[in-house]
Formats: sequence, structure tokens, C-alpha cells
Amino acid sequence: MVFNTAATILKTIQLSADVIGIIVTIPYLLSIILIKRFCITSNLFVAHVLCANLYLCIITLIFGLFDIFYIDNSKTICPFSVYARYSAVCVAVNALAVVSLNQLCRIVYPRVLLFKKNLWALIRCGIQWFLAFGLSSVTLANDYQ
Repeated sequence: MVFNTAATILKTIQLSADVIGIIVTIPYLLSIILIKRFCITSNLFVAHVLCANLYLCIITLIFGLFDIFYIDNSKTICPFSVYARYSAVCVAVNALAVVSLNQLCRIVYPRVLLFKKNLWALIRCGIQWFLAFGLSSVTLANDYQ
């Protein structure tokens, strides 16, 4: 088995960045969730971005380890690997879009209280996660045709 040194080094750097991302994200996320005075709408959107970042780091860490150690990407794992990576990237990008859209709505409509409610933030974040997983499921359908 021949190892490509440059690719292994780059993959190791990526995995190190994923581990650092997980270590940095968890305390910040827990402080937003557990401390009552931090549970405001803007911090809920920050927590949403942190959850998306955590999901992305965990998925890339798991499948990065699969790539490094050459675990057989059989017909059952390979489509799920592609789906998980696409969904993780889609969740991370859409999380930033949801935050930007909420800030735009708060600036354009400053008197509408809907954009300042925690329930509204949770609904928008939930819709975004369902949308990300739904859009990524196209990769599963293409792999099994």
C-alpha cells in the first residue's frame, strides 16, 4: 500500500482543524444553551450556526478518518458518505443564510415583533435543517439508480 505523503499531510491538517473546531464550538454552544440570560433571538441564531459547524466538523472528521485509513467505501457506505458531506455543507451554508435573512428582516421591519421572538428563530432554524437534509437526499436517489 503506497501512501501519498502530501495528501496524507493535508488530510491530517484538515482533521486537526476539525478537532479544534469541535473543541472550540462545544463550550460556546453550551454557554448559550445553558445560561438563561443568553437565550435571546440573536444568540439562538449564533447557537444554530454553532450546531451547523459542529455537525460539519463531526461529519468531516468521521469520513476523513475513513479516507485516511482506507476503510472500504462499499456500496452501502459510499452513498451515505456523499450524502452526509453534502448535507453538512448545506446545513453550514444555509445557517449563515438564515442568520443574514433574519438580520435583514429585523432591519427592514424594526417594529414587527415576530422577528424578535425565540419561537420564530427555532421555526426558521428547523425549516433550514429539514431543507438541507431534503436537498441533500438527491445524492442518495442518484446513487441508487
